[in-house]
Amino acid sequence: MLNSPRHRSIFPKFFPFEPSAADLVTVATSTIFAAFLSIRFDLFEQSLHLTRKYEHLELDELFPVLFVLSLSLAWYSFRRTRELTAKNRELKRADQVLQAKAKTALHINNELSFAKHVIDRASDHIIFTDLDTRILFANDSAIKASGYAKEELLGIALDRIAPALPQAIEQAPQWPGLGCDKGPCPFETTLETKHGTTVPVEIMLTLLDRDDTKICVLFIRDVTRKKQADEKQQHLETQLRQAQKMEAIGILAGGIAHDFNNILSLIIGFTQLIQMEVSHSNEKCHKFTRRIIAASERAKNLIQQILTCGRQSPSSKTPCTIRPVIREVLKLVRPSTPSTIEIHQDLGSKPEKIMADPTQIHQVMMNLCTNGIQAMESQQGVLSILLDRIDINGGEPHLPCDLTPGPHLRLMVKDTGCGMDKTIMGSIFDPYFTTKGIGQGTGLGLATVHGIIKDHGGSIRVTSTPGQGSCFQLLFPIIEDDGTQNPVAHTSPPRGNETILVVDDEPEIVEILSHMLEDLGYDVQSAPGSEEALGLFKRDSHGIDLILTDMTMPGMTGEELAIHAMEIRPGMPVILCTGYSKKITAERTEALGIREFLTKPLTLEDLAGTVRKVLDQEQANAASRLSVEPQLL
Repeated sequence: MLNSPRHRSIFPKFFPFEPSAADLVTVATSTIFAAFLSIRFDLFEQSLHLTRKYEHLELDELFPVLFVLSLSLAWYSFRRTRELTAKNRELKRADQVLQAKAKTALHINNELSFAKHVIDRASDHIIFTDLDTRILFANDSAIKASGYAKEELLGIALDRIAPALPQAIEQAPQWPGLGCDKGPCPFETTLETKHGTTVPVEIMLTLLDRDDTKICVLFIRDVTRKKQADEKQQHLETQLRQAQKMEAIGILAGGIAHDFNNILSLIIGFTQLIQMEVSHSNEKCHKFTRRIIAASERAKNLIQQILTCGRQSPSSKTPCTIRPVIREVLKLVRPSTPSTIEIHQDLGSKPEKIMADPTQIHQVMMNLCTNGIQAMESQQGVLSILLDRIDINGGEPHLPCDLTPGPHLRLMVKDTGCGMDKTIMGSIFDPYFTTKGIGQGTGLGLATVHGIIKDHGGSIRVTSTPGQGSCFQLLFPIIEDDGTQNPVAHTSPPRGNETILVVDDEPEIVEILSHMLEDLGYDVQSAPGSEEALGLFKRDSHGIDLILTDMTMPGMTGEELAIHAMEIRPGMPVILCTGYSKKITAERTEALGIREFLTKPLTLEDLAGTVRKVLDQEQANAASRLSVEPQLL
């Protein structure tokens, strides 16, 4: 059929063939229908299938169909390309979203890892628990502090390591209504480790919401060092307060020392004047006056002891026997001792000498005897004092090991009182430690005793049994006496005939000093104050051989008087006396050109010896100047 000739169509040459009317209608209908299906429903394959039945047509007859199909195919390709492009854009956006989420997830993972690292490395113990206080999480610090392994710690109840915490939480007034927005709740309790060690801790507890489940977060801090620091600070504050009290005592003692020493000067001075006036045959009167002077000397030493304690100045040690000091202390404590307490003493027969300050030994004995008597106040008892000589060869376990071998003097004070346990014995020499109630003691007694014994090169050993009493053994190195020293002969005070100007604002002191010096042969001029004394000296500066002046006087001090006198007459001999002064010392007086410095109360022997020493020195200086003057001429 394809090869049969066809007649020419009268239609325009749109088609390269001349179809029949039925063919044209069929082709047009099929083409339109295929195009419609292709465009409307993207049914290219269906359109192609409908046109296959026209395979009997010639190529030129199929051209319209192919043309329409190509347009449909182009349109289909365009639609598909546009859809694929849109899908591709959506896929790219989805990929970007996924990459962003992956980066976020990685960042979150890094943050979580870093947070876990920080939590594990935190010095505080961090624990998470549920509301039943079972541990859900614990950082490395908490695990290490608890002494448990991580597997042992997780899941156990919190009261296993902090027994007091649950009760503290229940009793906390803010805990029942505590919410996540109310902040942390602080507690102070103790943490008990697996090994039974108790550690003081400070806990900050807070609540967190997690998936509608509340979690307790505990930040636990070890406050052992803080507690120790607080205790140390409290101890230092107590020491500071006690030191301030001691300073106040020193200031008070310094304030009254001047007046008290003036009073003692009157007592000693008038007593010695009585001794000078009473006949030597009146032994009874001399005995009484000697006792007055001895009591005054004891009062003088007590004042000096208070001043030394307040100033913390070094002690003055001399070779001496301490047996008289012990006897004096026992005389003082006996009247105040209850009658139920007996005092036994065995002070030996040989007076061994040690290098000591009698005033400080007196203080040691007073402290030990007072403590022993107070330990037996509520019962009958015996206070025993033993003084003997022992030889230390070294290596003896029952004797202190801090002593050098050789002969030692042992002073033992023993009581049958309540005794002490090991805990108290370990602290008895600590400053301000006391077992007495408020107002019954400062806690300085045994600390002072310990310091004095060490300062004397000795040692102290304490033994005590609760309910049976205590024993204090004090050991001092003995100074061996070679027996070559001769006893000092009592000689009369040195005398003279020079003119002495006596200056003091206390008329009684002026009277006593004037009488003493006049009895020694001196010509005395007196003045009740520094202003009057300076006027007398200006009128007759060369007629006065020596000025004896008090330090503390109204208007002008004795130091200022000495300076003015030496300006008028260079090299003028001056002796400065004082009851107590922190400003003036022996070194300062020497730097000012003052010849001697005396401390009240003055005895006749001290006064006579010092006056004669200064005058003899001045005479020697004058003779030396006279021997030099002819050579200069």
